[in-house]
Amino acid sequence: MGRKSGFTLIELLVVVIIVAVLAAVGIPLLRDSIVQARASEAVAGLGAVRTAMRANYARFGKYTVIAVGTTAADAGIGVSAKDLEGHYFEDDDYTFKSSSDSAYCIGVTGDTTGTAPAGGEVTDVNRSMNAAGTIFTTADCS
Repeated sequence: MGRKSGFTLIELLVVVIIVAVLAAVGIPLLRDSIVQARASEAVAGLGAVRTAMRANYARFGKYTVIAVGTTAADAGIGVSAKDLEGHYFEDDDYTFKSSSDSAYCIGVTGDTTGTAPAGGEVTDVNRSMNAAGTIFTTADCS
């Protein structure tokens, strides 16, 4: 009797185990990459606000003092709602956490209540930036 062609059960089990191990390693890495990609939009928006604040500083010699909780688009610093409109975040997601004539903190928090097309996908994304340009993974520069 000759040998039949095909795979043995052991060979198939080895392949299944290898695929499972690769999936167990790859899926968390993919998720982290997706979160970082979404957070990059938040950081870009924070950079736009920082640029406007720095322009005002260059013009007036001090930062504009803005009330805590004021959105960046409502702060009167030259950033419009359209400037901060994105796929994941929108203008009212960017708010001032602290402000004085020498320093500030602007934060962005993803939420599910906005009108950004994929806003509900970033509820776990919080970023903030201070006047020095330091980026924090919290929404309050700490």
